[in-house]
This record gives sequence, C-alpha cells and structure tokens, in this order.
Amino acid sequence: MVAFIRAISYPLSARRADRRSGPETFGAGVCDNSFSALAPKSPRHLNLFMHKPRCCFVFAALCIFSGFASAQEISLSRPGSLNFANPSGENGEGIFTALPFKSSTYARFGYDDNVFASHTNQVGSVYNEFGLSADVNIGNNRTQLTGTGTAGFIGYWQQPGTKVEPDVNIDLSFSHQFNERTIVTLDSMLSYQAQPNVSAGVGVLNAVENYVYSQNKLSVGYQWTPRIATFTNYSLNVLNYESSNLGQSNDRIEQFIGEEIRYLLKPKVVALVQYLFGDEDYEHDSLSNSQSHTFLLGADFTPSPRLTYSFRGGAELRYQNFGSSPELFPYTESTVDYKFRPESTVEWYSHYGLEESDIDSQGYRQTYRTGLKVIHKIGGKTSVSAAVYYSNSEYFDEPPVTENTVDVDLSGSYALTRKLSLTAGYSFFRDSSTLPSRTYSHARVNVGLSYSF
Repeated sequence: MVAFIRAISYPLSARRADRRSGPETFGAGVCDNSFSALAPKSPRHLNLFMHKPRCCFVFAALCIFSGFASAQEISLSRPGSLNFANPSGENGEGIFTALPFKSSTYARFGYDDNVFASHTNQVGSVYNEFGLSADVNIGNNRTQLTGTGTAGFIGYWQQPGTKVEPDVNIDLSFSHQFNERTIVTLDSMLSYQAQPNVSAGVGVLNAVENYVYSQNKLSVGYQWTPRIATFTNYSLNVLNYESSNLGQSNDRIEQFIGEEIRYLLKPKVVALVQYLFGDEDYEHDSLSNSQSHTFLLGADFTPSPRLTYSFRGGAELRYQNFGSSPELFPYTESTVDYKFRPESTVEWYSHYGLEESDIDSQGYRQTYRTGLKVIHKIGGKTSVSAAVYYSNSEYFDEPPVTENTVDVDLSGSYALTRKLSLTAGYSFFRDSSTLPSRTYSHARVNVGLSYSF
C-alpha cells in the first residue's frame, strides 16, 4: 500500500532538496508530505532554487527518495508557497565525502552599487562576505533528516552607519514513516538577513533592515485505498523586523490549516483537491488581520523520468478586518522541471494570487510571479547558473499602486583543486513602481573562494 502513496505524492519541494544533497548514500526514504516512489532509486540532482546564502551557515535537510516516473506533488504550505527564495545560490559546490555531511567555508569580495535600495542618493560600497556552510543527510528507509545551510555576515566598506549585515539561513526537513499507510513530516526554514527576498516576496522591497522570517510545516499523510490518499497540514510562518518603524506595519504571524485529497488517475497522472484555511495576525495592527479560505484543484504529470509538470488552480475568499464584506480572488500555480543532462536542469514556475502588502499593512496585493533557472555543469570542474525572475503586483491601497520587478542572477564556479573552488557572481534587480519613492535598481558583483573540508 505504501507504494501507492509514494507514487502519488512525491513533492516538488523534496525534488529541490534532493538536488542539494549530492550523491545518493542512504537508500530510499521520505520527505515533506509524501512517501517515496514505487520503482528503483534515481540519483539526486544539484541544487536549484533554494535560499541565497551569500555568506552564512545553513544546516538544512535534504530528502533521499526513490524516483518513479509516476507523479509528484507541488507541496503547498499556503497559497503562493513556492518559495524560490533569493535567486542566487551558493556559488561554490563543495565535495561530498563518504560521511553523511559536508562542511565548507567561503570568502567573497564584491561591489554593491545601491546598498540601501534607495530611489535617490544611492550609496555604493565595496563589500566582503565570510561564512561557513554545512549539509547533512542522515536516515534510513523509514526516517530521514536532511538539509543544507549557511551562516555568516557581509561587511560594507563605505556604507554609512551600520557596516555589517547578518546573513543566516537554516532549512531542515524531517520525516518518519510509522507504517505502510502513515507518514509524518516536519519542514522548517529560518532566515535572518537584511536584504529583502525579492523573488519570493518576503520583506519590504525598498528597505534594507534586519529581519527574521520563518516557515514551518507539519504534515500527516494516510493512505485509505489503493488509489486514494490524504494529507493534513499545519503551517506557521513568522515575519519580524528589528526596526520598530518597519515592524509596526509588517510584523505578523501566519497560520494555515489544510486538507488535501489525492487520487491516482493514471500511472503518470495524479489528480487532487485541496482546501486551506489561513489566518493573518499582525502584531501591532489588529485592523490588518485577515482570514481566508482557499479551494484548489490540480494535477501532477510525469511524462518521462526527466520531465515533471504540476498545476494548481482555484480561488481564495478573503475576509479583511477593516473590510465590509469578503472578496473572491483567483489563484493559480504551476511548475515545470526538466533534467536535460545528468547534472544539468531547467526549472520554471508561475504563480498568481494574493500576497500581503509591504506598503501598507491594511491592504494586500494581487501578484503574478514567474521564474526560470538553468543550472549546467561543464566537464568535471565548471558549473554555471542563470536565473531570471519577474513579478507584477497590483496593490489594493489608497491610492492604488502598480509595480513590476525584474531580477537577474548569474553565477559560476571552477574547481581549482578537489577542495578549493573559484567562484563568481552577478545580480541585478529593478523595481518600477507608480509610487516614485519605491522605484530603484540594485546591482552586485563578486568573486571569491570556497574551501570544502
């Protein structure tokens, strides 16, 4: 029976985690709100979209799985939860040993042309990044603890005022299969940084202030029949700024309770229906609180072992505390994942739905986001990555505001020795807003070294 649930529920988030974990070492396992797949194990891939480490220590969990070209799930902890965080990832790859973990240190030297993300009076500065990173991958057929992460700081030479920013990301995933029918998973992400996460819409776009953001999801999966399985989810997300001015309108706690029913329609197609109840609780402004009901239909397709496609569509009914009546909004989300070579991948995602406003807490925005990322390994020593992200947001504030953002990231690494790598990166961000004070551009370039222990 467990084979069926594994076949219909292997999540996209687990696939991303797999790419970070390197060569397979522990055998089949489980991750997120899913069971492993029916058929033989397939190798895990390289890191794609997750958190932008810059110079930090991340201890994160990566899933070990049995790959089956049947179907997989786009794990939705909440509407808009496809969290392709900061577009640039760790430039250095490091070397996996026979141990269930790896560690490395890195240093970078670069230039930032707008350290405060300002519309006027832009300040540029040379900067240094220093940090440590660690990945772990521990488990057996029933229990898995996996992850990658970084922690460190960024020091600016010419920045007025505070010259050092923290940059910490932790990403953990734990799963345990109690029996052939039941699995429990816990996924947790924590970031502590100053730069806004523009590709995921976390943080105020035109503000550089230290903040903590955390996403946590507990899920219980159960197989009822050979074709039907359910997943019950609880998510807790927290955003908290150190600055009282920004915290006054942005500090909040988000809670989501969801139920998902999955049906194995065909060997390579899984159909599903999902319901989510959400509660947004602002710490300093109760009028900004809101509740939502989201209803989704979707499917997961796996035409071949190299290609997967997932889609969700439906509507969100939102009750705003300051509003007179509930409002109904559309919601869609889709992903495509293609592995064109053993260590080369393409990922595309698209999302349209409501998000919390970063202009006025007593409001929200309807946002379309899309992103494309390509990772390609050239020979045994060189790897390159290119990513482009775009978003269009309509703010339901007074007066209404429209914003378009473009985020481009390029990075690469070259292995000088087995343990030492040369890295380089470039990123560019542009925010075009009908609110002039929020329009700005931001570019960074860096070179550095990464050493794996």
